[in-house]
Amino acid sequence: MIKIRRAAIDDLKSVQHLNDLLFKHDGQFDETVCTGWTYGDSGENYFRSMIENEFVWVAENEADVIGYLAGSYKNKELYSNETYAELNDMYVLEEFRKQGAGKLLFDKFNSECKRKGIKAIRVTASAKNSGAINFYKKNGFDEFDIILRKRIK
Repeated sequence: MIKIRRAAIDDLKSVQHLNDLLFKHDGQFDETVCTGWTYGDSGENYFRSMIENEFVWVAENEADVIGYLAGSYKNKELYSNETYAELNDMYVLEEFRKQGAGKLLFDKFNSECKRKGIKAIRVTASAKNSGAINFYKKNGFDEFDIILRKRIK
């Protein structure tokens, strides 16, 4: 049975490991994704701060951490006065996908945002990552911004 709980500092290494897997996975959609930073001082400091000050939850199957979600508060939307949250990172081990862990993590984040009076959640996904885009659309996200990029050769 999958359980969701708030991450503790003891989960730091598990969250870093899952983030490293996330960035390696996302690298297949975007060659500019910087892998390997997760285990350095900046990665450790980033996730330590996220666990202590922002939203970080882990999904467990029995005693094993199988996924995580990290999100943060933002001040105001660019064109409105609404506060919003950013779903920074989310990853579930491949063998546990489509078993509800991602949905449970997102539902926890969504509930916490609602409880805190946050009016919107943003998430960024690579345009080529159809699995992530479909997941977010199934969970109520609509296309909002489109970022275009041109490589200079």
